[in-house]
Amino acid sequence: MSDAAINFQIIHDEFRSKIQRYLINLVGEFEAEDLTQEVFIKISRALPNFRGDSKLSTWIYRIATNTALDRLRDPKFERTIANELPDDSDAGVLEIEDKDLWTGEKAPSPEQHFFHKKDWSVIRILS
Repeated sequence: MSDAAINFQIIHDEFRSKIQRYLINLVGEFEAEDLTQEVFIKISRALPNFRGDSKLSTWIYRIATNTALDRLRDPKFERTIANELPDDSDAGVLEIEDKDLWTGEKAPSPEQHFFHKKDWSVIRILS
């Protein structure tokens, strides 16, 4: 077994549950398992090129964050969320999706919603 494979296994064992919990907070439990696998595939492919310019944990969480943001931007993700809503609330949600109900302002982008929603202590880890 090569050093990269050993390192990946150690990384996977140490970070998998942390990344999955992090992703549950970002995209919900339904999507988190698939995204966790996607994150670790990206890590395994990029690990040989990791230069150590940042802490390993920062690099891993950046990959997880970018993967989650990509999923949040995906129109299919929005349809999945809309399809999971109870039937009696679908119409109300669709009417207010484009603007804030109280201010009439345009709804925030997935990135704005993400950063507004997150606990700032988690965001500070990424800095």
